[in-house]
Amino acid sequence: MIYPLVKEMAAVGAPVRVPVAVACRILGFSKQGYYNACWDPHAWNPTSDHPKGRACDIVFGSLGHFPKGTDKTNGDRLAEWLVTNADTWGVNYVIWQGRVWNSARANQGWRPYTGGGIYNPADATGGHFDHIHLSQH
Repeated sequence: MIYPLVKEMAAVGAPVRVPVAVACRILGFSKQGYYNACWDPHAWNPTSDHPKGRACDIVFGSLGHFPKGTDKTNGDRLAEWLVTNADTWGVNYVIWQGRVWNSARANQGWRPYTGGGIYNPADATGGHFDHIHLSQH
């Protein structure tokens, strides 16, 4: 069985086409690490949701590089889709393009991402310019 939202995310005409395996993991339908950036120990950041199994990083382009063109557009579209559907899918927060959106502060919209004292927010990876960080409740 394919859940309706997974089907929607993977559809040919979807705003951002996400592979079924990745969509299942992002939406919490599967805990298996289909996407190698979902679970890891994150020893340098003990407060991370990655070792708790509640976070995924979705890369657009390649790590360490600022995405351009279609990669940037697809990241923008997925980030907005996650925010728009946050209540339905239990999205806690999203970090993308040097900005963070948090469900607890949804009325504030996207805010600048500071790196939390751990990451360099000006760096392509530290500022989450090359990947979306999705954390779920």
